[in-house]
Amino acid sequence: DFFKKLTDLKHSNRAIWSGADGGDVKRTATSDPKNILAFTREKDGEKVFCIFNLSGETQNFELTGTGFLGKYRNVMAATDLFQDFSKTKMTLGAWEYLVFSSK
Repeated sequence: DFFKKLTDLKHSNRAIWSGADGGDVKRTATSDPKNILAFTREKDGEKVFCIFNLSGETQNFELTGTGFLGKYRNVMAATDLFQDFSKTKMTLGAWEYLVFSSK
């Protein structure tokens, strides 16, 4: 199910296509850059936003800037509901990640 969702996303969202066909990676600044990796990729109006906790401990952090703001669906969730992503204070469990898509 995990790999199927990622494969479906890769085929349906131009932002994560390979090479020049995909969007540029733009880091999203966080209050904890040592443990939290966040970035967006955007191409032809299609966007992905990913956040990863790269540590074995729960992390509380803030996202800064505005490049991540938008309306997304959580790719790994069991729903296709879109919601506005505007919160900046977050908590991710050990090794937890979130993958959002504008499509």
